[in-house]
Amino acid sequence: PVEEFITLDLVSSSNAYRLERMKTLISILNNEPKIIITNTEGYIHSVMSKERLNNSFFSIKTGDIIRMDKLVDMLVTRGYKKSPTTEVEGTFSVRGSIIDVFVVGSISPYRFDFFDDEVEKIKTFDVDTQLSTGVLSKVDIYPIYEKEKLIDEKNKIVKMLENPDIDKEERANLETGLSNLIIQIAKMK
Repeated sequence: PVEEFITLDLVSSSNAYRLERMKTLISILNNEPKIIITNTEGYIHSVMSKERLNNSFFSIKTGDIIRMDKLVDMLVTRGYKKSPTTEVEGTFSVRGSIIDVFVVGSISPYRFDFFDDEVEKIKTFDVDTQLSTGVLSKVDIYPIYEKEKLIDEKNKIVKMLENPDIDKEERANLETGLSNLIIQIAKMK
């Protein structure tokens, strides 16, 4: 019952929940002092390994050569959502030779200014005015979701659906959750 509750809770949880979870993992990875308060299930719930988390983020530096469409693919794969303007964590926007990204765990969003396939400038900018506020030479981009955790949740739901004693309403909720997870995993490639 507890496992089923956790699974259903995670399936129906918001992106904000997953975003906060990833921000916590990033702060641990970066050795930032932090007090973490959780329940027993949260404590024993496995997390992405440090090695796997390290392999899921990437850095962009001024002068790097990367096609804009490749950067967009890398962002989508890591759970970022394309939007008309970049105003909240986990979103990005593309306008001409500029890609704006609000990286998970960052205080302000970043603006990558391209000249052809070269990252010419990296700036921070104000969400309200959309005006640049500073210049950077490097940015680390972390994923929003733990893809492996989503796959684990999908597998748990598949196993639960094998139970012939599940009532119709619970089965429908599980099937909906499974569909949502499959879509999220597919988007992450």
